[in-house]
Amino acid sequence: MNNYTQKLTLTALMIAIICLSTMFLGFPILYGYVNLGDAAIFLAGFILGPKYGFIAAALGASIADYSLGFTQYMLTTFIVKGLMAFLAGSFRDKSNSKKVISCVIGGLIMVASYYITEVIIYGSKISPLANIPWNTLQFIIGIVIAFVLIKPLRNLIQK
Repeated sequence: MNNYTQKLTLTALMIAIICLSTMFLGFPILYGYVNLGDAAIFLAGFILGPKYGFIAAALGASIADYSLGFTQYMLTTFIVKGLMAFLAGSFRDKSNSKKVISCVIGGLIMVASYYITEVIIYGSKISPLANIPWNTLQFIIGIVIAFVLIKPLRNLIQK
């Protein structure tokens, strides 16, 4: 298998993992809900790099939105989740602290983007505030899980 075929295969695999972890690996917390899709998104960036990580995250998360009936979020999801993986992938060969910072920046962009999207969708600046803690918790859990899993998955990383 050549490098390009391997990269495409891993990208397709990550699209599926991101989609399924977003759809089926979640849990309710108090009045919110957190899924593990962000962990897979950060892993996609670390494993695939910025370009293919973006593609995997954007497509995998958008397919999950579509499949779950959240079509109103698909454009935001495509851009923001792709950007999260792009940032993680851009820093995959840097120190762990720089990787964490890249993931936090991506996560904060995600929180702000979904807030703005919900302000537009719902016509309120107040009600979307309720999702900020859950979106923040989701990306923080995603960072922790990605860093736990990246060591055993390190052999998949293409340099």
